Order: sequence, then structure tokens, then C-alpha cells
Amino acid sequence: MRILGIDPGTQFLGAGIVERQGCRVRHVAHALLTPKDFDTLPDKLAYLFDGLSEIIAAHRPDAVAVETVFHGKNARSALVLAHARGVALLAATKADLPVFEYAPSQVKRAVGASGSAPKEVVTRLVCALLGLTEVERADCADALAIALCHLNHSGLLYRPADGFRITRRDGDARASALSRDQITIQRRAPMPAAPAATPTRAHATIKRRDPP
Repeated sequence: MRILGIDPGTQFLGAGIVERQGCRVRHVAHALLTPKDFDTLPDKLAYLFDGLSEIIAAHRPDAVAVETVFHGKNARSALVLAHARGVALLAATKADLPVFEYAPSQVKRAVGASGSAPKEVVTRLVCALLGLTEVERADCADALAIALCHLNHSGLLYRPADGFRITRRDGDARASALSRDQITIQRRAPMPAAPAATPTRAHATIKRRDPP
């Protein structure tokens, strides 16, 4: 199971891909898109769509996970962020991939941090979990955390704090943006599977109201 996590933004957008094979989870790739280099919002969004489409085509994920809008943001920031999220959802949908959404607090807890932990803590935990020495920006670490969050909530991955020990499988402590370092998850005690997240494209039933 290969998951693409996306941390949307119109200044920087982080994309991270992790893969579960048996009892192993490995870092496949991460990338940083920089829409800040473009002047207009339409140009930024077109750049994001093209970049995400290329990432999806290159790495062929099985699902996409995206962070929801943080309610503490002001209205303008939330509106601008919603544009970037819309592009991410569109790129995934055009590739016929299921999309799952998670709140920032869920993502942080999935990697062993508290729901109010700062980005620096999340970055450090993600690097430790995936055997990375560093990432370009916190946006990339957040994207990898979102992908790990989906594995966790899908019942495909458990947090180390819940009874798993994570160890590196290679001796190289360095990793680049496209490195393929592996980690092994060794189970200590059986844990119940977490409930699966609901896809964004879930079907709803609308009941027709009879006329008065």
C-alpha cells in the first residue's frame, strides 16, 4: 500500500510518499513545490496541479491523504489554502485515486506528538520514524506525517507508542528527497485496528420531501 500525503499551501506545498510492504514501512520520496515563485493565484494553482500530477504519475500511489483546513486560521488564509486543497483533490480525482482527509491534530498524534505540538516536533518525529536526517522544510515532514496518519487510521500502521518498536534496516544515516531507506515495525502486543477514514468522495443519500 503506497500513500501520497499532501500538505497544501500557496507558498509551499509538501508532498510525501510512504509505502507499507508486509510489516515494513519505508520512505519512498518527498518533494517541495514552490508556488510562491508565481505572481498570480491562477498561475500558482496551475503549477500545483501540474506538479502533483507528475508526482502521482511517477510514484503511482494507491491513495491520497490531505490535511483539512485548520479552523484557527483567519478567513483570508483559510480561503487561499482552500484553493490549494482543491487543486490537490482535483489532481487525485483526475488520477482516479481515493482521497482521505485528516485534521492537523490527528496527523500529529499519528506520529506520536501531541495535538498541539509545533512543527519542529513533528519534523523530528517523522525523520526518526522514517530514518531521515532532515527534510527541506516542515511542509515535507507534514506531508509524510499525513501519509503515515492514513496508514494508521486505515489499520495498516500502528504508532510506536501503542506497542511497536521501529528500527532502521540499513546503516546509512543519510537520506535525500528520493531516498528509499527502510524501517521495520516489530509488533510487541496485539492492538485493535483503528477505524477506517471516510473517503472524500463518499456517496450521500438525499430524501425527497413531498410537496405540501
